[in-house]
Amino acid sequence: MVRISFHYDLGFDRRGGSRFPGDLEWFQKEPIVDVRLFKVPNVAASNLMFLMLGMALFSSTVLMPQLLQTLMGYSAQQAGMVLSAGALVVLVVLPMVGKLTPRNSRRAIS
Repeated sequence: MVRISFHYDLGFDRRGGSRFPGDLEWFQKEPIVDVRLFKVPNVAASNLMFLMLGMALFSSTVLMPQLLQTLMGYSAQQAGMVLSAGALVVLVVLPMVGKLTPRNSRRAIS
């Protein structure tokens, strides 16, 4: 079992079912994260969007080089060169966004 907080463990219970800390948050007097907040549509939607963003970032930084190296036969250097094109785009766009943000509202830019 991995100890992750003061009052519960992450692991399996005696019946073989998995236990997750989020399940136990419902029953605490002072939970670390108030899971009832997910009933608010804006909170649930923003958390879902951040989950999707995390999955996209993970796939582009971890899974893409593995795909290029294992399935397409690229060397590590070639896989890095493929990914560097995206980094160059970010390098060019970020200063422009920094200059546009004070002048315009953030909604107009996005």
